[in-house]
Amino acid sequence: MGLQTFALTLSLLIEAPVVWLILRRRLPAGREGQGRIWLAALAATLITHPLAWNANRLLVELAPFELRAAAIELTVILVEGLLFAGLLRAPRGAALASSAAANAASFLAGLWVLQPSHAWLWGWAAGMG
Repeated sequence: MGLQTFALTLSLLIEAPVVWLILRRRLPAGREGQGRIWLAALAATLITHPLAWNANRLLVELAPFELRAAAIELTVILVEGLLFAGLLRAPRGAALASSAAANAASFLAGLWVLQPSHAWLWGWAAGMG
């Protein structure tokens, strides 16, 4: 498993539950409605994560980390929020809030994992593939 695959897996494990927790009370009840939230959250991450990863690689020479991260994460939040609003017919505010919370959680988890003292985590993951 490479670092990008590890990061994607971490994002999927964190973001989908956060989106579900926020949107579950704002959308139709029942298994179908709840399942649609999970599918939309997973799909949104699968779409935006590779794009964000590649955007970061392209911009690494042009902007400091803080600026790149802010621009990329804000773009991802907007795209995913619009996807949730469109696919799930979720209220725009709730859709954007769920995307913001989910991406903040996975971004902070990524920063935590990438601390030098946690190198065994991503080193282990990079050695898997």
